[in-house]
Amino acid sequence: RRRARAGGEAAEVEEVDLVIALMPTGRMLQIAAALARLGVQDVVEPTALALQLHRYQYDGPDPEGFFSDISDDKSAALLICTLTRRLVGDRDIYRRVCAGGNA
Repeated sequence: RRRARAGGEAAEVEEVDLVIALMPTGRMLQIAAALARLGVQDVVEPTALALQLHRYQYDGPDPEGFFSDISDDKSAALLICTLTRRLVGDRDIYRRVCAGGNA
């Protein structure tokens, strides 16, 4: 554990949480690939999707595809649900939130 300070407040945090908080987005795919080489399963594709969603969050919808591969809010919502389902692995959450109870 380490002490970290943010906004004038100090807290004890796990070292892994500090690494996650400070990881440059430009290095995330490289780190995911290294983890995959070490045998970590299912890390590269969710990381790539999360980075696409991060770009979308930063730049907004991009119908022309200059800054993001996500062209509209509906596509972003579907991708968020897809990533959430994959990470959480809970079909009930997916049905309730993402499929409106119809999946």
